[in-house]
Amino acid sequence: MSINESLFPRIYPVAPNLPRPFWSVIVPAYNRPDHLAECLESVLAQALSPEEMQILVIDDCSPTDLEKTVQEIGKGRVEYYRHSQNHGNSFTFNTGLQKSTGQWIHLLHDDDWVLPNFYRKFQRSLLSQPETVGAACCRYAIGDSNRNWICLSELHRSTPGILQDWLSIVAVNNPLSPPAVVIKRKAYEHLGGYHCFENGCGEDWEVFKRVASFYDWWYETEVLATYRHHQKSITSAKVVTGVRTSDLHIGIDITNTYLPENLRAELTAQAKRNYALMAFGRAVELLNEGIPGGAIGQIQAGLMLCSEPAVVKALFEQVLTKPNAENLRQAIAEILLEVEPDWVDL
Repeated sequence: MSINESLFPRIYPVAPNLPRPFWSVIVPAYNRPDHLAECLESVLAQALSPEEMQILVIDDCSPTDLEKTVQEIGKGRVEYYRHSQNHGNSFTFNTGLQKSTGQWIHLLHDDDWVLPNFYRKFQRSLLSQPETVGAACCRYAIGDSNRNWICLSELHRSTPGILQDWLSIVAVNNPLSPPAVVIKRKAYEHLGGYHCFENGCGEDWEVFKRVASFYDWWYETEVLATYRHHQKSITSAKVVTGVRTSDLHIGIDITNTYLPENLRAELTAQAKRNYALMAFGRAVELLNEGIPGGAIGQIQAGLMLCSEPAVVKALFEQVLTKPNAENLRQAIAEILLEVEPDWVDL
């Protein structure tokens, strides 16, 4: 297996004269001071000494004064860096990686938060792991805007330990969320940083797959982090427009370039199939919310991912038979005529 280095920005090793804490907690931030404050408070409540933990906020040129929030909450403990112009998700993540000095990286989005003992729990486990372990993850909660838990993520094994056959799982569906993942800095130095997707979606999943292609993953069974789901989140906004599915398509194609050759075709096909079906599910949700244009965008993006007979059949059964989908049928017929003709044998 090899990496096409032109697809990923290089992450350079830390200069030898700089301190090397165990952790670098990177908080990419944009225009959400209230959520940023909650995020930082969750980190600072369990922060280790500066010798053990670096904490930095990367402000992607927010129109609001996030530096004031960082100063008030961090009280000098949190580093702050501001872009001179807005660059988007991936660029901001990569800025954080370049400025990090820790051995392990936790990229914690400004609207998410960690639960007590996140860093101590992972550190105790990771200190005893071999070099083959390049990342770790834990079970996590999904919360709403008011920090109420909605649900918990799947339990991937009954006890803490190495995840077996993890690539075959993460390559076809993303069961992870960024606040629940930590990655060794050496893995970024080896494999590169975040690919800059046009619409700013899917960059985290692509990195998870890339790291899983070359390294083992450690798993903690305890719920140690929370991902916040709300209508103002980047993911929610871009689901409506369909661009999220389009970026996921690009990410799947990128992953195909470095997956093990004996698994490449099968995992890529399964991933495209899965996300096409998910796009149809989102189309139904958008129809029910009275957003037919968003539903059409999801269906089109899904069919561009996969137009196998079974997938097109699912489109008809799950979406086009709905009473509120009647006005979409002509548009969908035109889309079907434009995609690859592997559906015509249905």
